[in-house]
This record gives sequence, C-alpha cells and structure tokens, in this order.
Amino acid sequence: EFAARIRDGSGELSSADKQERVLFVVTPTYKRDTQMLDLIRLKQSLRLAVVDFGISIYWLVIEDSETPTQRIRDVILSIGVPYGHIAEKTSHTAKHRGLEQRNRALKLITSLDIEGVVYFADDDNAYDSQVFAELLRVRRIGVLPMGYVGAGYYERCVVRDTEPRQVIAFRSNWKQKERKYPVDMGSIGFTSLLLSKKNPQFKVKWKAGFLESGFMDLLISDKSEIEPLAANCTAVLVWHVKTKIKQHEEHVVKGDEGLKIQNLV
Repeated sequence: EFAARIRDGSGELSSADKQERVLFVVTPTYKRDTQMLDLIRLKQSLRLAVVDFGISIYWLVIEDSETPTQRIRDVILSIGVPYGHIAEKTSHTAKHRGLEQRNRALKLITSLDIEGVVYFADDDNAYDSQVFAELLRVRRIGVLPMGYVGAGYYERCVVRDTEPRQVIAFRSNWKQKERKYPVDMGSIGFTSLLLSKKNPQFKVKWKAGFLESGFMDLLISDKSEIEPLAANCTAVLVWHVKTKIKQHEEHVVKGDEGLKIQNLV
C-alpha cells in the first residue's frame, strides 16, 4: 500500500509510487509555541484523508532551520505516508515567512518528475480531510473557498451557474480590486506538470498579501482557466486559524520540574 510506505526524507519515491496520482502536500514550518499543536492537527487530517478516501499523499515538510530536527521527523513518521523532510533557513533579506521554503519545495517536486497535484498546506490552518480528496480532481489549476475563523467571513470564487462552470468573479473582504486573484495560499491546487513548463517561484519583491495572486499569475493567463472546487466554490473545507497561545512567564508546571513532556513544543 502506498500509504504504508515511509521514505527516509530524501524526497525520493519508488516506481510503484509513481503509478498512482499523488497529492504533494507542501508544509513550511518554523519553531514556535504552537508548532507541534498545529503540525499534529494537520497530520491527523492527512491521516483521515488516506483512511477515508484511499488517496496517495506525499507530505513535504520544510523546516525553517539549519538542519531538519528529530522532533519534527517524529511527527511526520507517525502518519505513515511517503514524505520529504528538509530544512531551508530563512535568509536575513527575506520579507515573507515561508517564501524560501515553498520555493525549495517546488524545486524538489519538479526534480521528482511525477504528475500529481501540488497543494500548499500551511500548518496553522484547519482542514476537513475531504479537501485532500477534492484536490485530486484538479487537471490544471483549481481554487477552493477559504474560511477565516473569528472574522466571520470567507474568500471564494463566483462560478457561472450554467455549463461550462467557469469562474467569473471573486468575493473577498480584503483588497479584492487590487489583487488579480484574491485567494489565500490554502485555496490553490495545481498540477505538478506546470512546474517544469512554467518554472514558477515566489518573488521576494511581491507585497505581503499578494504572493498568491502573483504566483497564480505565473501559472495562468486569466480566471477562465481556474477549475472551481468544493461544490463550485460554495463549501468551505479549509479555515485560516492562526493558533495563538497566551504567553506566561513560567512554563514549568509545579511538581514536574525536570520532567520532559513529549510533543508539547
């Protein structure tokens, strides 16, 4: 079974893996108080997608660090799917968190020479496991609605209600007119074939909040090429959560001094 094979983190897949259409799940991550919480939540969603829908997932985790750490490797190993675990330290000149890590992942996926769907799954989002199966419907580039927890709104495509079901507009409460494609990173899925054809890379010069629009502009010429997913962009399967923890001066629980608790931070 594809889902039972575990890789050594080199990013390599066997010839047997290549016979199935793969969902490349790209997750940049960095050390913070909520890192383990967020990664484990994402891991559980991926595991459910494999069990419930029988899909083939390749989880590519890129740490913002000098070298891959064992604590993150342990989380990845426990899911039991093929994976890549690499490190890409953010440079001092970087303006956007996760940009260099995503670019490194795109280069690695290009080198694999496997047709599949690439999806940027940030570890601070919440996912319905159905979204990962939905993404494998993508032939070229597809877009999903994105919900925003606590803000009471969402971003989505507007789809023509007659065949063919094409995207005709967007709905967003943030800079809708300024952005050509006003979507979130977690809304985009695209075929890996576009990587070798277009060689897209996120640009440092792009303004914050405009990375997604700029990246999509490298892949397609206009919105008519977008495939609407999730019930024609009317079902939210991904939520922007941004988990935050109230800071305390004292992190040690009284009575547990010197005890190491696993998977906490």
